[in-house]
Amino acid sequence: MKKIILLLATITIFVFFNYNIYVKENIIENGEKIFLELRPVDPRSFMQGDYMALRFKIEEDARFNANESVPLKGKIVVTINEQKIGHFEKLYIGGDLNANQCLFDYRLTNLGINIMPDSFMFQEGHASFYEKAKYGVFKFIGHEYLLTGLADEHLNEIKPLIETLVK
Repeated sequence: MKKIILLLATITIFVFFNYNIYVKENIIENGEKIFLELRPVDPRSFMQGDYMALRFKIEEDARFNANESVPLKGKIVVTINEQKIGHFEKLYIGGDLNANQCLFDYRLTNLGINIMPDSFMFQEGHASFYEKAKYGVFKFIGHEYLLTGLADEHLNEIKPLIETLVK
């Protein structure tokens, strides 16, 4: 009996993780690309390797437009322009969105409103490529999104070239 329970638990965990991988891969492959303007910070972590802590312009806009009673967690409505650049619209309090709007999760910290995720990990030694980042690149399907990369001021995704790194 214990073996059957263990087997069922293992299968359930396997299915759960593989489904989550499938959902994220689907967002990466088929999601709509959206850019959020960055306010980067460049720390390093000994445990995690190189990464860039991210602050987004819409966080500043949300902070200046929010009242005193901001929930600890919530969603921000972002309006997307013709260039696919997102701009703060309002804190989400329910209701339908326009076709050119999407939702981003936030969390309230001592720094203010933080869009999640708030960091971008990259391979050690690639920091110089990402220093010119001006936008976070997100992919959306429905209300699910992933940070998939960083882009320069011309909205070109930054992709370090192996040939350049070898030199």
